[in-house]
Amino acid sequence: MNIRNISFGARDTYAGATGLNDKLDYIKRKNINIKYESGEIEAFQLILQTAYEYERQPYRLEELLGAWRSVNNIAIDCGKELCNLGYFPQAARDNKPIEEIYNEVINKYREIRRCPLCGGDNGCTHNKDCWCFSTTIPKGIFDLLPEDKKGKTCICKSCVDKYKETLDINTNN
Repeated sequence: MNIRNISFGARDTYAGATGLNDKLDYIKRKNINIKYESGEIEAFQLILQTAYEYERQPYRLEELLGAWRSVNNIAIDCGKELCNLGYFPQAARDNKPIEEIYNEVINKYREIRRCPLCGGDNGCTHNKDCWCFSTTIPKGIFDLLPEDKKGKTCICKSCVDKYKETLDINTNN
């Protein structure tokens, strides 16, 4: 199966289903062999649908995406970036298998979600409702980050708590 078969997922009557996952007969029939962690199929679906909507540019795009942001803000941002890069149309032209597309997209999503210090899920939602928006971050913690991760991924709560005692405190404003 390749990306052309799902046509960005948007023309398929099942594409908008929030419960779309590998347990549904629809997905089983597609013979998509993917490995995923909890919630990744839903994240992939949001990324794919977001890229399609940005490409389509409906007049109420921001209203639509605003509703989706409350579900998974990171997936929406990832979909927008992939749309700007022309990733999905290029994948269709290259006739990439869906498994390859899924793995590339989800690895990008996982990288955003990964704490650069411990490698665990950072739990960040990339919006003002996130736990990290209203907490104090140890001032020196950013010095511990690899250069390629600075300003690109968030630190998890357990690492913040771990370093809170040993580093100077700097309040987010």
